[in-house]
Amino acid sequence: MTDLTPRQRNLLEHLLVAKAPISASELGARLQLSSRQVQYSLRGVSGWLAVRGLVLLAQPGVGMTVKGSDSQKRAALQALLEGKNQNMPLSGPRRRRLLALQLLIADQPLILYQLQQAARASRRVILADLDHLAAWLPEHRLALKKRRNYGVWVDGSEKDKRQALAALIWGDLPEADGMISVSYGKGIAFAASELPPCKLVDTARQWLKALDVKATLRHVARAETQMSSRFSDDGALALALAFAIQRQRVRQGQLAEPPPEAISWLRELPLWEVAAALAERMSWSHGQSWPLPEVAWTAISLLAVPRNELWSGDAGVEPRLEVLVDDFMQEVAAAYGLPGLAQDAALREGLLMHLVPAYVRRLFALWQPVTTPETQLPAGYTREYTLAQQLNSHIAGLTGVTLAASDTCNIALLLRAAYVREQPHRPYRILLVCPSGMATSQLLMARIQARFPRLQHVEIASMRHLHRHYLPSVDLILTTAPISQDLPSHIDIIQVHPLLLPEDVEAITNWLAEHRHT
Repeated sequence: MTDLTPRQRNLLEHLLVAKAPISASELGARLQLSSRQVQYSLRGVSGWLAVRGLVLLAQPGVGMTVKGSDSQKRAALQALLEGKNQNMPLSGPRRRRLLALQLLIADQPLILYQLQQAARASRRVILADLDHLAAWLPEHRLALKKRRNYGVWVDGSEKDKRQALAALIWGDLPEADGMISVSYGKGIAFAASELPPCKLVDTARQWLKALDVKATLRHVARAETQMSSRFSDDGALALALAFAIQRQRVRQGQLAEPPPEAISWLRELPLWEVAAALAERMSWSHGQSWPLPEVAWTAISLLAVPRNELWSGDAGVEPRLEVLVDDFMQEVAAAYGLPGLAQDAALREGLLMHLVPAYVRRLFALWQPVTTPETQLPAGYTREYTLAQQLNSHIAGLTGVTLAASDTCNIALLLRAAYVREQPHRPYRILLVCPSGMATSQLLMARIQARFPRLQHVEIASMRHLHRHYLPSVDLILTTAPISQDLPSHIDIIQVHPLLLPEDVEAITNWLAEHRHT
């Protein structure tokens, strides 16, 4: 409400929710005010409370309380919060997110004064926000353009604008919060009630309301059935968002053009019929069939989504990938010293299931939510990550396409899973190094086996001949003396006493706990 100061609003919020009287000193302590400031500020609230049937009572030695029914207090608190929102400016991250949305959906340049009025912000603030957006847009191959007496606009292809819109709505931003969310239950949820009323919020509300993600989720489910495949949960939701944006942009006359050669290639794939039928269904509300390029983008989107089941048509997308995977599995088996990995059907299927969508995303520069950032891989996955990078290099050399870092991490996870499957009874390979002699080695081995009976794959190794062992498959070295040799970085080393003291047992136990799920 405009007749209350921000300080008065804060004081009344505390008084309206209080279950017992509050003294001026206690109320002041909560808001970092003196008792005198509290008493002075509350002089002007009686009229505001009286309009709502409430009375502020102050009892010496007891405190202050608002007298009235619970329903009257709730109504007053709601009015207070609404008035607070109306006078509260948009936070920087939220304002920038809404500005980005406004610029991405605009069909013509916007002058700076329009943006100031829409956001209810000063020229200086808007210019600073535009600088932030100018740094973010190139991540999606877009650029922010400004021209005096002409306006501000986002320069780039329609395809890239759609990708940026999907990332923005999903929350794939450095400053994203819960203002906009996407879920299976609600589709797109926009917390407009938490924002101050302004044109920027109204524009976002109207445009986001038109994105019917729940409807496109049904189209995605039907496509899964036709493809006899299953997309990942995040993949299906992101695909539904992409289709909702595509449908809205086509309805507004904003069409995307794929490379001409891509359409010819796509029409030869079994997926084309699925994409054509899907595009036809999504065009019903538009009243006009989609042009061929939009059908092509529908097919590309289906090919690019991560999946949990291999689709029979994946092999035809890039046949060279299948041959490359077969060769790579031989490399994996040699690297681990486990010949069975070369015939691991689950690993082969997992690699193909992951590589085909990842290849398509990079080929057409498509956005996809990142689920496995590189920084989340445990340190013990060095061997797997190195192999995954080798596969990425093979793909780049063969096709000219380099996979994203997150895709390389996913490949590392597939390799680790295959390694664990291959040796379920002895997940760790441990070398025992005792330079003092065989007797000490045997004693230490006996103590380790007695204390850790599940460690069945422990080998005694000579300090001088460590290099003769296949070190890439070694997980841990237990040694009674410091090791000066250079060893692969993935191998952990624990120095123990020949009698295996309690602190040695604790160190080994901690190592096992840390590596239990790696």
